[in-house]
Amino acid sequence: TPPYTTSFLLSAILSPDYVDKTGDGVTDDDLGTAVKFNYSKLPSLYKWRTPFAFGPDTSNYNEGFLSDALDDKANYVYGEKEVWYLHSVESKTMLAHFVTEDRDDALGVTGSNGAVNTSVRLKRLKEIRLYSKSDLRLNGNDLSKVTPIKTVHFVYDYSICRGLPNSIDNTGKLTLKRIYFTFGHNQKGRLNPYDFHYDTTYN
Repeated sequence: TPPYTTSFLLSAILSPDYVDKTGDGVTDDDLGTAVKFNYSKLPSLYKWRTPFAFGPDTSNYNEGFLSDALDDKANYVYGEKEVWYLHSVESKTMLAHFVTEDRDDALGVTGSNGAVNTSVRLKRLKEIRLYSKSDLRLNGNDLSKVTPIKTVHFVYDYSICRGLPNSIDNTGKLTLKRIYFTFGHNQKGRLNPYDFHYDTTYN
């Protein structure tokens, strides 16, 4: 199958009175209200295979009719795709920065024959940091020099579905365990998190 588009990325939300003054897209000098979405892409294509395999002989087996020994079949599905992640969302006054890090599960394959590929890792959302654009301008738009107004923290483990072959050290699936909020340098929000618990009866 030749390459095709599976989804479209939302680039901006514009108010009815929005005017692009200089024709250069959404910028702070425009009239009206606009929210801009920025994305980043994995540096390499993500390759996937079903069933996930470590060798050329792994596939889904279909026995066919018992009366015909020659109609047995095997099949697998393989694909390659670009993976994009939301990097930031910005308005005239605020910027939300989405911080990601590598996942230890959902590993892809090196090619159509399988074999785990650890060089291309999908991402998980680590934090969402909210900044004031006026603070950023005062510091040369260097995020490392500005304290976020508010930060959303995501805490994970891999406690569900342990022993996955397409994970680092056969761990489990990425599992959201906790969300908490901090404000500036105030870390008291760590003491009042939202904790998540899962029914692992069918794990």
